[in-house]
Amino acid sequence: MASLRIPPFERYHVRVRKWRTTLSLDYCLAGLLAAKLGAEPGTAEAHRRVRAWLQEQVDESADISGLNRHIMRRAILAITDKLLSNRCAVWIDKISENGSARLRPPIITPKTQVNVSNPLSLAKETKKMARKLTPG
Repeated sequence: MASLRIPPFERYHVRVRKWRTTLSLDYCLAGLLAAKLGAEPGTAEAHRRVRAWLQEQVDESADISGLNRHIMRRAILAITDKLLSNRCAVWIDKISENGSARLRPPIITPKTQVNVSNPLSLAKETKKMARKLTPG
């Protein structure tokens, strides 16, 4: 019986300022993102669309250390539905306000400025939801 060999990562070449670098996404995450972007996973078109999306994210986040992890988080939020993404952003904002030293600053909060044409445009919706969920 032949086993199906799935690569653990998809690699994408992007530019950070004037340098070329490689971002790696989990193979399943890359496929889900491709499907979200309207392409059939595993095709050349899917690779092109995901790479273009990643380049947009890099252009917005070029000065962040841990760029690959940051972009992977954005990809996860991009493939989730808006309600789930908003709930997660509210939760991240809530625990970061409690001053937990073990947590890094959240990547998306109600105060974060986000491009409205970006799939991660959660700022306004999250702010509204945070007001609704905050007791008192």
